[in-house]
Amino acid sequence: MTLTHKLIYIVTEEVGLKTNGLAGILTLHADHMHIAGPKVLSLPYSQLTQLRVIKQHKVGTLIHLRCSGTSVFLAVQRFNLLGILAVINRGKTHALFKEL
Repeated sequence: MTLTHKLIYIVTEEVGLKTNGLAGILTLHADHMHIAGPKVLSLPYSQLTQLRVIKQHKVGTLIHLRCSGTSVFLAVQRFNLLGILAVINRGKTHALFKEL
């Protein structure tokens, strides 16, 4: 069984108010997660070294994960306005964290 989520993701070591996010679709599989978007990522659970929820003061609630030497920040979006403004769904972001 696979689960999908619309999300905003950022592939970087640090995130701040001026950091640009990418809109994508996260698909959870039995052995890996796949993000389809402008920058496609496939991250195996076996190489996941860090997974945590962080609350950025002005950005919102994000999931930070490290996998295969890549640092990614994830947030489930409530809505995304043409890539200019995105609103994060805090409750669904926490639910995604529990699924991971």
